[in-house]
Amino acid sequence: MQIINNYRCKYEYNLSSPDADNIIFLNGILNNTQSWQSQVELVQSLGFNALTYDYRGQWYSQTTPEPYSLELLANDLVELMNHCSIEKAHLVGTSYGGFVMQKFISMFPQKTLSAVIITSSPIITGRSRHIVNNWCYFNSNNDNLRYYDSMLSVIFSEKFFSDNAEALQNRKKSFGETADLLPDFAKGQYLLNKASLDDLDGKGLLDSITKIKVPTHVVAAGDDIIYPPKFSKMIAEKIPGAIYTKIPDSGHAIVMEKGEVINQILQKHLSNRT
Repeated sequence: MQIINNYRCKYEYNLSSPDADNIIFLNGILNNTQSWQSQVELVQSLGFNALTYDYRGQWYSQTTPEPYSLELLANDLVELMNHCSIEKAHLVGTSYGGFVMQKFISMFPQKTLSAVIITSSPIITGRSRHIVNNWCYFNSNNDNLRYYDSMLSVIFSEKFFSDNAEALQNRKKSFGETADLLPDFAKGQYLLNKASLDDLDGKGLLDSITKIKVPTHVVAAGDDIIYPPKFSKMIAEKIPGAIYTKIPDSGHAIVMEKGEVINQILQKHLSNRT
């Protein structure tokens, strides 16, 4: 791992060609570099380079002392781009990745070619705040399995949850075993979740996203409990010319539930950029 902006950063940079445009994928809170495998394969087949990475405090990247903020994570990303000699890129992010993207593009508009923002929000209110507060509680108590369970109950549609109940429980075991091998896993998750609670409070990113001028596609999931479609629509309405798509019968973790639909959206979005 390389030191990026004073932390050890886990990243994977898949080159199709030194001259190709770059796609950077930004994780949801529990995603890692492998979570985007299907999308990475797609964009590479289209001739793009692909960069995935774990945030500071996430999975295999280093957990540094607090405080964390979306501004810090945006600065981490620009330093990673500089390290990889990426002048500008198309950004694709889901949930937490959408938070980081909104902040990043408002700070570094010259570094962004376009954006695909999936099941995200510019603010946090009501039920969303309650859910993330619960996550912080489990993180602060180093209770990784209850953290997983609390997330499992809200990120999937009812149909996907029912159809995949056994597989999701099996994932719980592997998740717990992996998290237990990372002594700072819970601390990092806490710091990241706390940053979203702090930075999305009140007006959150509503002023920041008015600065986004790049071609943007905002994707909502019809059955999203954490950040229902109205929050994605808030983002789209603040960005000139943004395309808004609501995918029915899918929960918050739409990249996992309906990866093929996300790939179709991504392919169409990128085809309009070349």
